[in-house]
Amino acid sequence: MENLIEQLGISKEEIIERIVNKALGMTAGCKQTGEESWEDVPLSEVIDNKLESAIGNLIEKTKPFIEKRVEEIMIQKMNEVFDKPFQPVDRWGEPRGEKTTIKDLIANEAIEYWNKDVDCNNKPCGAYASDKQTRAMFFAKKSIESFYKTEMESVVKKMAEDMKNKIPIAIGEEITKSVVKYLK
Repeated sequence: MENLIEQLGISKEEIIERIVNKALGMTAGCKQTGEESWEDVPLSEVIDNKLESAIGNLIEKTKPFIEKRVEEIMIQKMNEVFDKPFQPVDRWGEPRGEKTTIKDLIANEAIEYWNKDVDCNNKPCGAYASDKQTRAMFFAKKSIESFYKTEMESVVKKMAEDMKNKIPIAIGEEITKSVVKYLK
């Protein structure tokens, strides 16, 4: 049948378009001959606008659900990629070491980074350095020093303010005692 229709000079797409146009024309209350285009149907612009608005509303309403589903799928696929074992190779393509995963490689790199020996300036140091410490220890010390420095500054400022307020009172009391003693 398909060949017969094509022999008549009508393509499958044209038949589909005519059926859709006929259905739309019937929906709009217009009898068509089949030769009209959608633009020839009365109210076609109004229907187009309503369809466009309805589709836009539908997209806006479903957007959060679609985004959530896409995020779920992306997380699932990323986990699959990170957990999939592979064989590391050297620069010549020869297998090197045991099979591993991207997740394990990242974890091992992080462990190596934090366990690396550094000096007091966070620079890698040799085996015989006198101020050798792990990078984790370096950052822990820096964090503690920073915390105590700000805390100490705050406490010292408060003490200085208290002393500044109390000294004139104490001096005044001593002067009063001296004057009273002198007058007796």
